[in-house]
Amino acid sequence: MVMLVSGPAWSMVADRAGLRDRLLTLVTGLSILPLLAMAWLHSWAALAFLTALHAVFLGPIQPLSDSSALSALGAERQQYSRIRALGSLSYAVVVWGTGLLLQGRDLRWAFLGFALFMGSACLISTGIRSAQPSVSVSLGSGLRLLMRDAGWVTFMVALFVAMVMQTVTFGYSALYLDALGASESVVGFSGALGSFGQTLLMLFVIPAMLRRWGSDRLLLLALGTYALRLGVWSLVPQVWAVVASMVVMGLTFGASLVAAVDYAD
Repeated sequence: MVMLVSGPAWSMVADRAGLRDRLLTLVTGLSILPLLAMAWLHSWAALAFLTALHAVFLGPIQPLSDSSALSALGAERQQYSRIRALGSLSYAVVVWGTGLLLQGRDLRWAFLGFALFMGSACLISTGIRSAQPSVSVSLGSGLRLLMRDAGWVTFMVALFVAMVMQTVTFGYSALYLDALGASESVVGFSGALGSFGQTLLMLFVIPAMLRRWGSDRLLLLALGTYALRLGVWSLVPQVWAVVASMVVMGLTFGASLVAAVDYAD
């Protein structure tokens, strides 16, 4: 819920303060601090506070990254899927490696790993410049403009449902596997399997599906596959079934992300 507000809020601040070119660097750098602080927590209330604070900085990172990618691609926006596939591939390597390294060790090392990777992203982002001008329209008039577009409102509702489902599957898959008796290495392998499958789909399949079907039908496919995955988790509560369902993750998160970015653009 914090991220729902923080993304647009940061964008408005950046427009008015002339920080659009440096906003990605700012939020990636600040996002490190609450995550590092979590490593020394012993209180649920403090964890909840730092999680919310982390979401304040995390909210605009994905939209800013998407905007930069689309600006670089220009007329070749259907290639966005292939750019995003590199993120899925690196995620697969990191999550599998992390699961293996943390097996039987202190979980707090994961927070340090986050700081190292996000710090690298912060440094790299200093070389990115926004190709879009600052927006001068007021918040109220902008919202009224969007709310008069029935197609946009329908799209936003559908995307909201898709991302709620994504948050459930992403946020609780590791806990669910743990409850079913899976080890940390199996949990890491599960995440890696999903990301490797998503990488292949986003490199070779989803761009063609986007050209042939369009972003609206691709989003419908993603919603249907989300429902299928969650149905498998619920009806077949076995480690092997949950892990196997990760193979089609590219048709859920990957397809919905690509479809949403293309439709919005």
